Amino acid sequence: MYDWVDPTGDPEMKSAYLYLHHDGPKGPANIRACMAGIAKLNGAVVGGSGIPDNDRRGVYNHLAAHLIEADIQPNELTDGKSASARYGDQADGALATVYAFLERSGDLLGLRRGKGQVAHTALNAKRLEWLYDALGELRVQLDTPQEDAARELARFIQLEQELGV
Repeated sequence: MYDWVDPTGDPEMKSAYLYLHHDGPKGPANIRACMAGIAKLNGAVVGGSGIPDNDRRGVYNHLAAHLIEADIQPNELTDGKSASARYGDQADGALATVYAFLERSGDLLGLRRGKGQVAHTALNAKRLEWLYDALGELRVQLDTPQEDAARELARFIQLEQELGV
């Protein structure tokens, strides 16, 4: 399921494993996770790749092989220090950042609940709302003019019904 295991880590601890990219122990490769993993290797996530430099090529080759099997051309492995200005690389980097944040958020949520604390402080709950709203804006960019027109028609019909017209 993971592409890298810390040789000095405790094999019973989740923190010893990085680059989750399979859906379950015998499941297929998750293409989004492979793309996000390469973006992380390329420096898209704060804190870097999280693995020694001499292990980066092996992890890349494994993730890239899954993408090639899915007929997706993987991004090239970079030095991991300079961000790419290409749209696709930036999108993959955003995906990698979101996945890393989701993992950290889940870990924190588990710890707080385990201590009987509220899930999030008021400010962190607000931050999550802002993030949710911002990601919702991406959905708008995927909509076609036909979808926009259908939504506007539905809004118009609802308004007519509310007014009794």
